Amino acid sequence: KTVTGFEGGKIYPGYRYLFPIIFEGDHLGSVEFSISFEGIEDKLKSLMPESSFQLMMTKESTIDRVFEWHYSFFQQSDWHENYFVEAPSLSSVNQDIEANSRIQLLLKQVKESPVLKRAIEDKESFSFFTIDRGNGYFINFLEFKNTDNKHAGYILSYTKHNAIIALEGEYRLYKLLTIFSLFVVLFLLAIVLKQMASAKAYHIKLERFIDLQSSIVILSNGKKFTFANRSFYDFFGFKDLEAFKQKYDCICECFVVNDHFFSLDKVKEDEEQWVESLLNIPARKRIVSMIDQTKVAHAFSVGINTFDEQFYVVNFTDISDTMIEKLQLEKQATRDELTNAYNRAYFKNSIKSIRSFYEDQKLDTGLIFFDIDHFKQINDTYGHDIGDSVLKELVKRVQTKLRASDHLVRWGGEEFIVAVGSDSLESVAKVAEHLRHDIESFSFANVEKVTCSFGVAIGSSDTPIESIISDADKKLYEAKAAGRNQVQK
Repeated sequence: KTVTGFEGGKIYPGYRYLFPIIFEGDHLGSVEFSISFEGIEDKLKSLMPESSFQLMMTKESTIDRVFEWHYSFFQQSDWHENYFVEAPSLSSVNQDIEANSRIQLLLKQVKESPVLKRAIEDKESFSFFTIDRGNGYFINFLEFKNTDNKHAGYILSYTKHNAIIALEGEYRLYKLLTIFSLFVVLFLLAIVLKQMASAKAYHIKLERFIDLQSSIVILSNGKKFTFANRSFYDFFGFKDLEAFKQKYDCICECFVVNDHFFSLDKVKEDEEQWVESLLNIPARKRIVSMIDQTKVAHAFSVGINTFDEQFYVVNFTDISDTMIEKLQLEKQATRDELTNAYNRAYFKNSIKSIRSFYEDQKLDTGLIFFDIDHFKQINDTYGHDIGDSVLKELVKRVQTKLRASDHLVRWGGEEFIVAVGSDSLESVAKVAEHLRHDIESFSFANVEKVTCSFGVAIGSSDTPIESIISDADKKLYEAKAAGRNQVQK
């Protein structure tokens, strides 16, 4: 069988390639060749001239395997006592590393870190950064395995990158580090995999790797995309790419329209598509908002890397935690401050996705428009503090009677809207009647009795939401004109 990958030998380790020769079903022999790390390092250096690279191998791949009289071919790594590098006397790569004062300074700065030591012992790829004398540096550890699929060491890259200094305060460096490290690892992985077997094996391994990323990663040309990782499906709640494409042509259709975020309305006339538009703005402004399958809004920093002549690797890293205070995401942006019901801004930004959810369930969109009867009289009689208390009690009570898929919105003052998925106007009216009766029967803390008037309407996915709101509003006024404390449909 074909064997490819790193292998420690009795004399010297290297990347081994073994290909069987088969003729008419008979095994005639095999062709075998090896590539030293210096050959790979030359290729990486030509592609990333600002970076330095080094192969750090486990003791099992080096000292434990070679003949005793070849121990001098290796020396213990400065990063960890259980790892070895090629002796500088034999490796021009390690001669350059030892002669590089910048790298030696970084070694002295971070090699004693217990966190770094534990990360190395975890035997998984990782990255970290350090800042020295006004310069930022990334050090990446790309884990590789031997032909037995066991951990064999790391490929190290040392890269100067001062962008992290400017971005550190505003976006939390560790988030941007994740983005940068992802693309460095993907790039290095692609280079190494090109030395192995076939393009098919390369794509399989690359997809598996990207599926492990917590951020959303897609392959897109700006108009369509051909690949998405597991985090994409977990976020949107789709089984596969075909299921997503039945509803959307592009992930860009999921971008929430908001002044604080990039969305399709910000693509200029002379720009062909959204990826090009994002590339034309500063990296710190490449932020979009999307709504997950539970209807919760998230903020994402967008990283873009060229994959080939047509496609880009686009990475969406969730930065909601860092943006929540600045942009008032979640509760501050979507909830009414007094009652904790959703606000009109939430309704405006989310009604499209809410209706899409109902449509997926084969339901129309029903609206229940209601307000508190004689609320001004409550404020005049008991005071505005008691009026506010009534509003809060009312919302809390109504929320206990609604389903998870229903949405209660404070429309303004004492007016509220409930969005429900339903198959008929009669069903919407039954929900409204249930709420009306429950409110009338409820004992409020400071007011003897509270009643509400209701107007209901329903519309299919083709009906503009403004029309459904208008119809429900008219029915509400009919209920008030007919004596209040009733439902009109």
